[in-house]
Amino acid sequence: MPKVRFNLRNKTKPTTLILLIFRYNNSRFVYSSQLKIPPKDWNLKTQRIKSSFDLWKSYNSILDLLEKTTTLEYNKGIDNRKLVTHGELKLVLDKCLLKDQKINSIEFNLLDFFEKFIEERRENPKYVLGTIKKYVSTRNKIKEYCKTKRIKKLYFEDINMDFFYEFTDWMYDKKYSINYVDSVIRILKSVMNDAVDRGLTTSVKFRNKRFSITTHESENIYLNLKELKLLYDLELNAKLSKARDWFLIGCYTGLRFSDWHSVCPENVINVQGKEVLHIKMRKTKNNVIIPLHPVVKSIFEKYDNQLPKLPSMQKVNDYIKEVGLKAGLVETVFVTNSQGGKIRQDTKMKYQRICTHTARRSFATNAFKAGMPAISIMKITGHRTEAAFLKYIKISLEENAVLMADNPFFQKQ
Repeated sequence: MPKVRFNLRNKTKPTTLILLIFRYNNSRFVYSSQLKIPPKDWNLKTQRIKSSFDLWKSYNSILDLLEKTTTLEYNKGIDNRKLVTHGELKLVLDKCLLKDQKINSIEFNLLDFFEKFIEERRENPKYVLGTIKKYVSTRNKIKEYCKTKRIKKLYFEDINMDFFYEFTDWMYDKKYSINYVDSVIRILKSVMNDAVDRGLTTSVKFRNKRFSITTHESENIYLNLKELKLLYDLELNAKLSKARDWFLIGCYTGLRFSDWHSVCPENVINVQGKEVLHIKMRKTKNNVIIPLHPVVKSIFEKYDNQLPKLPSMQKVNDYIKEVGLKAGLVETVFVTNSQGGKIRQDTKMKYQRICTHTARRSFATNAFKAGMPAISIMKITGHRTEAAFLKYIKISLEENAVLMADNPFFQKQ
């Protein structure tokens, strides 16, 4: 079988191009890798670049990719009983080097590519601001790590198990939670996968099954219907009343905070005689149709169909805790926290755990307890799998037992 070789164009010059040479069917195909190196950094025996050259890892990975692509294209032709032409080889190798996307792939190290990765997503309306912020946060963590460790360039090939252990230990030393470290690693892996897909690297050591974090399930609360009624009945000042009303809208629609502003009379439509909210979700861009709950309708009427301005998430979080205290939600709840890679359990009063996301969780849990099919609730919450949805349901063992006791299976036959 023909083999791919690499030669230097001119060994007498200070720097010279590396050429791909492929002989087959009595013909000689020559292709420029676009990589230039000093001849002294070339290993003639291995036909790869020596470690004395700064970019040896990235350049060698490109040579590996060119060799693999050439061989695969040749074999594809053999399988189809048709020899690949020089023009076809050049076309596929050009695409391999991403000329068609005007990207000089050899200039990319991980952080350079990460910048491009973020910019592309900023220009894509598919990605919301919250997602972009997560990408930026991860990039900044990696930059901070490199600065601390005095790493000038972090190449794709450096993302291996040694990097994983050192990077995660560094984050744990800075007291980041296990779940946060997991989110950073997940984003890093998505960036690396994108680099592999673009042909910027062939290194897939980050796909090792150990290159992941074992997370713990957060012990979040929900408010049951009785507790929501306590909030609804409170007499409050204007500031707290507005935050309470918006929070209740979240509890009876199941929407994310970013979509609360879409709950307005203008989005109420009539479907077969039923009033429903028709909303396009900001994060997923999917349309969702939610039955209009009497509590939401009463809040519309309270403000003469002109809902007050939605406060910031931070203000709602602060105000709703105060509302929870006034409603007497002072029972003790257990809180599991992770810091620096260690998990510890603490206790707080329930009102101290209320936040905007409690509304969405309360909607899902109360609807589930009321006997609504999980698949129907998921149409609103947007969970893609029932397994992910069920993790979202927050009922105690006692509540679960009561629900089961009401099932005909446990009734006298």
